[in-house]
Amino acid sequence: MAIIASSSSSHPTSPTLSELKQLKNRIIGTPSAKHRLAKDHAMMRMLVETTMDVMAADDVRTEAAQILGSLASLGGHTADATVLAALIEEDALRCCLSALSTTITTQVKLRVALARALSGISGDLAELVGPPQWGFGTLEAQSLTGAAVQTLEWFFGSEAMDIWIPMLSGVEAGVVAGMIGNVVRTQPVRERLCAWRNAGEREKKERRGWEATRPSASSGHVLRILLELTGRKETLGNALFALAALAKDNPAVANELPLQDIVNHAKSCVGEIQLSACLCATYILRTSSSPSPAVDAILSVLMAIIVNGTTHSAKAAFILSQLLTDSPVYAQLAFDRGALRILLTTLRRLTPPCTSLPPLPPLNPPTSALFAGPEWESWLEHDLDQPKADIRLREATLLSLASISLFSNDIRRALAEDEDETQSIDSNDTSQLHSSPSSSHQSQSSLSLILAALLSPHTSLRCAACHVVRALTRSVAVIRTNFVDSGLGWIVFAAFMGWPQARPRTALGTSGSEEEDIRVVASALRAVCNAAG
Repeated sequence: MAIIASSSSSHPTSPTLSELKQLKNRIIGTPSAKHRLAKDHAMMRMLVETTMDVMAADDVRTEAAQILGSLASLGGHTADATVLAALIEEDALRCCLSALSTTITTQVKLRVALARALSGISGDLAELVGPPQWGFGTLEAQSLTGAAVQTLEWFFGSEAMDIWIPMLSGVEAGVVAGMIGNVVRTQPVRERLCAWRNAGEREKKERRGWEATRPSASSGHVLRILLELTGRKETLGNALFALAALAKDNPAVANELPLQDIVNHAKSCVGEIQLSACLCATYILRTSSSPSPAVDAILSVLMAIIVNGTTHSAKAAFILSQLLTDSPVYAQLAFDRGALRILLTTLRRLTPPCTSLPPLPPLNPPTSALFAGPEWESWLEHDLDQPKADIRLREATLLSLASISLFSNDIRRALAEDEDETQSIDSNDTSQLHSSPSSSHQSQSSLSLILAALLSPHTSLRCAACHVVRALTRSVAVIRTNFVDSGLGWIVFAAFMGWPQARPRTALGTSGSEEEDIRVVASALRAVCNAAG
């Protein structure tokens, strides 16, 4: 009997291996199929129970675990909240960990599948609770936040950690290291992981507690194991990713990590290893009170990844933004190395050309009539149809522009007055920048790129654009000329006020009618305060 994911009927018998394989093939990469399966509560319950059933065959349990892992591979779709709600309702995270605790080391495929499901589900919960790992975040479901917080609190409790941390020494080591990189978002969680001790270490501490001193970060079990995993090719990328999560805003860990070795890993030919090493090095560099020459190598790697236009480019731009944030020295160095030109060229390639705004009366806010007409509707539809990967890269590029221009008048002036310097970059660097099908040959000034993001139906782009405007408005000269003349001033103020008429909308009214996101309002407020000051 074939399994129908959308069926709401009960399933009295356990599914067969072939049925589970059919179901897995049906939902992989198909958000609508995942949504239908998530609404089938009986099937969701059976999948969870099958993973825990010690009497079931290992291959059946493995297939069920892989389906749960596939469900947890959320990608910013509208159905994500429904899928995550089903996983929370069935307590899938606790069940996967319980199933892992009853397996033995020889059940390799089952343990790896369960570990991947555990990693995916916990990562989704962490993304929901926040803070987001990359930029604006992709998951919003406020009604689920309370349950997600409780589940993660249990997951980082001693009972749960005593099960999954020792797996860093097993066949699942790479998966568990990647999970740490995805799930660890806050300082209390970092401290718990760094303080965790195995049974032998605890016994020694209890036996000689009166002599004990506070252990350093380097003596922590998790940190020691992760450093060992960087010596294995198959676990290197995930181990560096986990070390980055532990080192963020955490000098006690960052000071114990071998920066030069990590910089050397950033020169790897493998994209994932490059990104993990750059992220780890960034957090180490940011905890240091003095600039390090290692930043030059990291900047070179990040800018090369952005220029190449690969699937890793967005994350590289996000990392670049974090490296430059609140660091005048690193921002100036990046500018001297040509980062501003690379970022603007990337943004031009991705941004649909935006219609120029007519001069706006100084005392009259923009109205919906300003955005009427086929040109605006065509632009909006083009923007709505952009791939999610392009939207993420636009967001990351805008955030990097905000970070690089925040402290220097010279950099702000170069950004505000840039018309189109695409041709000034070496042809070897731009050969891939212009290969995108969405690339436009129409010249666009930097301010028109920012304006297009402010008017975009994508919330993340509006928020990132407000950060750029906030940086630009720290310059009086920019406020008096470019800021007012381009119409940016009114559009940012409209975002702060939450005026829906200050954005274009399609003939069906699918954009511009919703209430503005509070994060966009907060970012716009900072820009307005700079302009008013």
